[in-house]
Amino acid sequence: MNKKIFVVHGLFFIFVMFGIWFISAECTDSDGFGYDTKGEVNIRSFDDNLTQNYNDACVYKLEETNVQHYVKVDKILYNNLAECSEDNCYVAEAICSYNELSWQVSKCANGCKDGACISGTSTSNTSADCKNLYWFDSTSKECGYKEFCGAYMYYGLKTFDNEDKCEKELNEDENEDNQNLSEDSREKNSEKVTCVFKNSQIEQKCYLGKGEGLHKGVSCSGVGSCVIEVNGKKGGEITWKSSCGGYQYTKQDEIDDTIEFDCSGGESNITLLKINDVKYAYWQCYDGKEGKAGDGESCYPSKRLQKRAKEDCKEHCKGEKCGVNSFSVGGNCYLEEYVGDTNAEDIENIYDSNASEFKADLICKDSCPFEDKCYPFGYRKAEKYCSDNGAFIEQLKSDETCDNNFECSSNVCVSGKCIDAGFLQKIMNWFRKLFGG
Repeated sequence: MNKKIFVVHGLFFIFVMFGIWFISAECTDSDGFGYDTKGEVNIRSFDDNLTQNYNDACVYKLEETNVQHYVKVDKILYNNLAECSEDNCYVAEAICSYNELSWQVSKCANGCKDGACISGTSTSNTSADCKNLYWFDSTSKECGYKEFCGAYMYYGLKTFDNEDKCEKELNEDENEDNQNLSEDSREKNSEKVTCVFKNSQIEQKCYLGKGEGLHKGVSCSGVGSCVIEVNGKKGGEITWKSSCGGYQYTKQDEIDDTIEFDCSGGESNITLLKINDVKYAYWQCYDGKEGKAGDGESCYPSKRLQKRAKEDCKEHCKGEKCGVNSFSVGGNCYLEEYVGDTNAEDIENIYDSNASEFKADLICKDSCPFEDKCYPFGYRKAEKYCSDNGAFIEQLKSDETCDNNFECSSNVCVSGKCIDAGFLQKIMNWFRKLFGG
């Protein structure tokens, strides 16, 4: 029974620890709602580790909006200044709301100086103050009416002293949303893409490699197959990847597509004559020298890249063997895609039937050559992984940007960052101690 409790607590601990990594920013406030104290809000972004600072300020209401520095609350503008007095004098208190910056503006009865109400004065908005207001927020579809007390403001909330103002503002927001939706609909269309994982008995993932107007996180998972609904720019070309390797391509044409990935492993010793245009090539010479060509964007005739590899490895030998030992290509192309610096004469020379035959001991497609085998995209070996450019590259270190677990030396990628292996070890050690291991 005790062990079960420990397991539950342990899983909760891991969830909390890892959950921290999914928060995009951290917000701290030095004084809370201290209206008679000048405070500071610091917002640190976990994406770029930059910190922005916001100070409490003395402010007054503006009648014009053409000013550079101001605070905006409920569509009322307040200009910043060092101190103020009399009726048009407020303190703008910077506060944290769901790890984002928010402002609470309160009137100072006897003036404001250096970002705080003058000592001994009270504000018109303390935790004891309550008032009935009409309101809506980002999750509401209609105006409500309820009592608000103290520092009630939060991100997305809008309050009004009468129902007409609330209804008018709500309708304006809805019309703006509908207009934006209508504009998007004119430019985008929806279709379904079915990803089929051949020769796989386990769950695989299909996800976006590249696509104009699409969010990079578009993906689906399943055993055998899965379906993704895609809303992208009409006529746009989309590149798809899978967790078992390989690429496939679709177009945004309002027609549902089915794409297939071979999960049995990398394609090896294929007939290069069947591969016309590709987007990259990687090769290894017999003496270990490596070379690559293509940027993954433009299309190149496969034979042009074969010729480049052959020339690059011509005098690189191991024993009596010289030339290209392994050759990998990837990235299919549409017919209209073509690299700009290739002219008709180049094409004729490249596809000349009398051209010398290209030879390599190992040829791979959409996979990586290593020790006489083709390994699928994402395969980990000797602290390297098979990348989408057809070569094994070093795994990433702690805190480096990542898209997949296999890219990290710790094999854990959370919120686009590689997790430190030492951090994971601490968790494991904690469990060992917990269970007396």
